[in-house]
Amino acid sequence: MRIVYFDEVKPSPGAFPDYLIAGISFSEASLRSTLDRFFEIRHQRFSALGISEENEVHAQHIYHGKGVFKKRDLELRLQLIADLVKLLEPEDVRLVYSWINVKKLYNEENALDQCFTHFCERAHNTLSGTNTGLLIGDLDPSSRNHLWAKFGEFRKNGTPWAFGKSLPKFADTVHFVDSGACEMVQLADVYSFVLSSRAGTRSGYPADRLKELTKGVNLFPCSYKHFPS
Repeated sequence: MRIVYFDEVKPSPGAFPDYLIAGISFSEASLRSTLDRFFEIRHQRFSALGISEENEVHAQHIYHGKGVFKKRDLELRLQLIADLVKLLEPEDVRLVYSWINVKKLYNEENALDQCFTHFCERAHNTLSGTNTGLLIGDLDPSSRNHLWAKFGEFRKNGTPWAFGKSLPKFADTVHFVDSGACEMVQLADVYSFVLSSRAGTRSGYPADRLKELTKGVNLFPCSYKHFPS
């Protein structure tokens, strides 16, 4: 079985105009090794920052110095993000995303549905051979019930396009959890943050330094969709 953890980036005026859902598909072996390295990095970097490991990894807060990361050393914060990004490189850690250009949609209110549908198709693409899969995402109470219902439709009838796809390898419904209780959803948050940053409007020293720290890191996805093209 492969488990796909995912998080979203919603449109934000002046920062990121699109809708993005980014995920990480793990085999059981790659999940265990990634978790071990995640704990090591968190222990090392949180200790250097003087922050309790009971706090969660939240890329926006780390980058902007918010919450418990307020007034903490900027270089150490950026190194923390860079260290976590490097966990995404191993071959058996499969990256997947759906990226919606909201302004090009006929109805911008459909951005979430479009993004989630394309994401489910692409996540299913990471399930090679006889692998089954499970989707686990960050809990957003405002959309949880809606996405549960949409995913139920996909499993029963396939995705709702003229040439829609069936998704038979998903073993169960989509699950949503509080990111504070799930380290790999936190890592998906880091992935979505860095992915959106590369196409967003962030500039200046923090953005340039983070690009420098992650230069050469291979984040090429296993499966992805940009829509509309």
